[in-house]
Amino acid sequence: MLGTVYIALNDMVVDRHGVVAWDKILDEVKPDSEGVFTSIETYQDTELTQFIAAIAALEGISPTDVEREFGQYLFAVLNRKSPIFTQLAPNLFSYLRSVETVIHPDVKKRFTDSSLPTITCSRGDARELLFEYRSARKLCYLSEGLILAAAQHYGEAVSLEHSSCMHRGADHCSIRVQRHGE
Repeated sequence: MLGTVYIALNDMVVDRHGVVAWDKILDEVKPDSEGVFTSIETYQDTELTQFIAAIAALEGISPTDVEREFGQYLFAVLNRKSPIFTQLAPNLFSYLRSVETVIHPDVKKRFTDSSLPTITCSRGDARELLFEYRSARKLCYLSEGLILAAAQHYGEAVSLEHSSCMHRGADHCSIRVQRHGE
């Protein structure tokens, strides 16, 4: 996984709990990277899982909740770095549909070693979109957080229904995104 993700995770922990907490997590996880990340390098995926578990223990919440909250934090970081993607999409659903057709191709062009999930979006009606996530990493709750933060960015109230999940034996995750209000 790209160092940008790990840098954002480090920043989230420091923002919430301070640098001492991040150092404690590094001592606990003992990552091969030693917690030194550059945005363009690729790091072991297992470190992310270990960091999420350590953060969950620190905060007294589930790893799933940490992953989802990190997705929300990560959206803000990525949008600050590349606001063009949200600027090109007029609303949440068009943004989500652009992930596979615009955003991921751009990431692959800039970071040829990147390994990205496969995202498929299909629309039910004007208020509903089915977001399908496929990845060996199984970071579907991170995707939930990214979706929720994107909805907030566009000022859209949504609810998510995670009907099928790789963590429950499915071959992909299906997340139904429903708009509320006008």
